[in-house]
Amino acid sequence: MGKLPYYAYFGSSIVYSVPQLHDEMEIYLSLNHNGSFLVQDTRYPLETGSLIIIRPFEIHYLFSSVKDHTDRYALRFPVGFLEKMSTPETNLKKLFENVPHHIMLSQHDLIKFSSLMEDLIAPVRPQFGEDIYRTLLLEKFLLAVARKLHDCKTDETAEIETRDRTIMDTITYISAHYLESIHLDDIATHLYVSKSRLCKIFKDNTGISIGDYMTMLRLQKACVLLKENTMMVRDVAAAVGFKSYPHFIRTFTNKIGMSPKKFVRESKK
Repeated sequence: MGKLPYYAYFGSSIVYSVPQLHDEMEIYLSLNHNGSFLVQDTRYPLETGSLIIIRPFEIHYLFSSVKDHTDRYALRFPVGFLEKMSTPETNLKKLFENVPHHIMLSQHDLIKFSSLMEDLIAPVRPQFGEDIYRTLLLEKFLLAVARKLHDCKTDETAEIETRDRTIMDTITYISAHYLESIHLDDIATHLYVSKSRLCKIFKDNTGISIGDYMTMLRLQKACVLLKENTMMVRDVAAAVGFKSYPHFIRTFTNKIGMSPKKFVRESKK
């Protein structure tokens, strides 16, 4: 059988995650309460039944203050799959683009969604119609999630962890100046805080360093521009704040998992 229309897995390994960025939709389902999850600039506490929606090109990162396992299911799939499923009456793409990043599932829903995920991660069987069967499984799961997201009430939306104002001001500053050569001294001076305290607050609250966040933000902007395919790769590098083209190529390939040119080719498929 050919390539599946999705990538799904169950994981329980110790958390040594790094910031991630990709051009697919991702659904993350937590089965315990270890750690936190960062999506863009917001940190969410992971609880049993936490359902997290990650949209294309959103910076996300799983981290924990303790070295422990984090049981979870995860599913990645192209946004185009939602478009194919949609009808004039049911626009799934629009729904997934506008729902909260994080909601809490009831025990009943957690059992139901876990069962559906088990079907998705089951070994592929070499039999006639397996590709159609897998597509139907994905549609069944996404429809179940969509119904939950559509019907969820405010009190079912997971709480956002309290954020230090310094974090928000730091991210706002980086977002406004990422095209420039930003130094920690600049941010610390702007926020009237010492460099050491700034770095500690940011790392404690987001799980990553200010430098790593800045790099991921630039790569996020680069992915969007590359997907539009209206600029040369070298011009994109300069447009998102990389002063060295070779450094951009190395960083992009290391963080995204493919070269910028391959990313452009893959985006055309």
